Amino acid sequence: MPVFYGEDGPTWIGFTSVIGIVWWFVWGWFVYIPQNDSDVTMEFYNWTSGKTEYAVPISWFWSQTQNPTMGWTSAMYLSTFLAYLIVAVPEFIFWMMFLANAEHGPWLFKMWATWPAYYGCWVLYAFPIVFAIV
Repeated sequence: MPVFYGEDGPTWIGFTSVIGIVWWFVWGWFVYIPQNDSDVTMEFYNWTSGKTEYAVPISWFWSQTQNPTMGWTSAMYLSTFLAYLIVAVPEFIFWMMFLANAEHGPWLFKMWATWPAYYGCWVLYAFPIVFAIV
């Protein structure tokens, strides 16, 4: 297994995992920016109040994957949620274990950053971009 070169390698990898966690939490859970005033992507009809309301992406994309007009937008949000959950969250946890010098923490962090996180970024992080383009 390759080793980290330089003393700052784990710090920079850890900072990128923090950025990934923030990106995942903000853009994957809560933020949708409407394209114009007629954008109805995150709208849903509340049967209780009889009004049209807006949903946050994390509650919206689970039910809209089969939607014929907004399915790709839903797939983009779903793949963003899952990709960052699979790659960035474990990387952050293993980085914290590395910093705390927990048992197997340095090994887990080096193993995760070297293989699953590296290739997961290249493969899994491409899906939201492709789904947004489609």
